[in-house]
Amino acid sequence: MPHFETSGEAVTAYREYLSDVQKTKSMEWDDLAASLASWQELRDSVSAALQRDTVRQAHGYPEETFRAVHNSIAAEYQRLALTTPRTYREVLYLKEQGMPTARREELQRQSEKLQPFFASLDTIPLYKDTPEKALERYDHFLSATLENGIADKRQFLDYLRNEDVLFRSYLTRLPELAGTSMSGITEKTEKCCLLAIQSAGKPDFPVEEAVQYLTLRTNRRLLQNATACMKDIGHGRLKSPEQAQAYLWMMMQPLMGMDGGRIALLTPEQREALYKLADNMPAAIGRLCDVLGYDKERLEGMPMLLLKIHLSTL
Repeated sequence: MPHFETSGEAVTAYREYLSDVQKTKSMEWDDLAASLASWQELRDSVSAALQRDTVRQAHGYPEETFRAVHNSIAAEYQRLALTTPRTYREVLYLKEQGMPTARREELQRQSEKLQPFFASLDTIPLYKDTPEKALERYDHFLSATLENGIADKRQFLDYLRNEDVLFRSYLTRLPELAGTSMSGITEKTEKCCLLAIQSAGKPDFPVEEAVQYLTLRTNRRLLQNATACMKDIGHGRLKSPEQAQAYLWMMMQPLMGMDGGRIALLTPEQREALYKLADNMPAAIGRLCDVLGYDKERLEGMPMLLLKIHLSTL
């Protein structure tokens, strides 16, 4: 990673980088991903130099210039990325490989420390409830958690363990429940996650560790949900436009919500499932559009939109 002594030196280097990118007419996809990773390393170095430089000009010239140059670089990368239609797989690849290698490897090491806990969750048997009972049991657990609270790491992990089996049990009833409002459970889940974070901040349970657990939990849920939807579509279990609309949203969530950092936290099996989801999306969307009465062309540009959103957030 480059090091700059002054903010002026850093901003000059950033301008030169912009000039180089502007001269680039096109790039192979893997080269573009590598270039994005290099850009982020440079961005971080420039930003660090601006923060270190104690000689601040009153009008904030270096910071303003940095933001302007940064936005211009982002626009150039959008130009390079959006020259031709892209696939969902290409979107994921750019997110994953377009982050600095050192950062990706550090996240993978962090994930490996926590993954044994999540692997153990798969050994817990599911409830064999009716759809109504599955929701009732889930809702009751969340209400009880809000009433009793989460006091420490042991209770935090107990919450994740119990929530996971209830969520997976709910997924077995997804076709029957896809049109049912989940707003109550969603609201209570958000409050429970806040309680979970608040249980951390102790010497034996840092907030950062709690956040990592919750991030892995969310990754796991998004993939399980999307995989269940894809399986139902493959087995012809679409029954209504309402269900199709819900499935479309649930399958899009991992592709929309996972950036390079969150992809780095996945296990090899989860990463494979994510890319499989991406590969199967066009066919699945075709079936959903048949049920919804949509023109498939309305959704064909979604990968390009996801790329645009991703590049604008770097």
